[in-house]
Amino acid sequence: MAQSQGEVATPKTLVVNGFPRTYRIYVPARRGNRRLPLLIALHGGGGSGAGMERLTQFSRLARQMGFVVIYPDGHNRHWHDRRDPRFLPQASVEDILFINQLLDAVQQEYDIDPQRIYATGISNGGFFSQTLVCDLSHRLAAVAVVASNLPQALAADCPATQPVPILYILGTQDPLIPYEGGVIRGRKGRQGVVYSAHASLDYWRNRYQLPARPQEIALPDRVNDQTTARQITYQRGQLAVSLITIDGGGHTWPGGSQYLPKSFIGRVSQDFDGSQMVWQFVSRYRRSP
Repeated sequence: MAQSQGEVATPKTLVVNGFPRTYRIYVPARRGNRRLPLLIALHGGGGSGAGMERLTQFSRLARQMGFVVIYPDGHNRHWHDRRDPRFLPQASVEDILFINQLLDAVQQEYDIDPQRIYATGISNGGFFSQTLVCDLSHRLAAVAVVASNLPQALAADCPATQPVPILYILGTQDPLIPYEGGVIRGRKGRQGVVYSAHASLDYWRNRYQLPARPQEIALPDRVNDQTTARQITYQRGQLAVSLITIDGGGHTWPGGSQYLPKSFIGRVSQDFDGSQMVWQFVSRYRRSP
């Protein structure tokens, strides 16, 4: 669905460590005096904030639901997601510092609820969302990860101080990120090893000491597109980790466009709207002060 003129994010620049970093921001009309939640939407490798806005249509959803969404741009269209410990970014480019200072800047300019800051991302942006869990757990209320398992290198060095609810949305036929885990190969020779989808979920379940018995449901099969979806969730009180498996799904955003050929990224499931699913999950949670 195309966005109307009033639903397009505004491009901005923030100087971090003397280096200009760019992003886009969409702010809906205020509804009363309540503070606004904030969602960080992170593009995949080779992408951009503008592309992430088009793919996810989060600005349209933000207008409907009343939240601010920011679409940061990675340096050279890439995030330092720590999946390959051999790869180090340019010295002046610190992505965690960028996101931290971006949150500061947006909170100063707009009336943001500091207990309702969320992050999501696809592919490289999904890996980086997990990096934010490890490095900025004190600022995030929940995270949703699309087409990205947990990198083993990140799991081995994750200094998170607070538990953050996490949703994974992963396709069994992803040709770029193996659902069953293993070696991935990224841009410019960057590699890494990821856990399987279920091992990724188990890492956080064990870390958060959640019950071993999950809740399992099948999502409605609304479209005959050779995909089906099922969800498994481990929960205790207001803390949960969840995995939506898209059987037959590829390296894609559910409900989004077929942004590259199926031969390269696999199928896009149209059984549910990935952006609505992400917002439905993360918006349940508030970070404890």
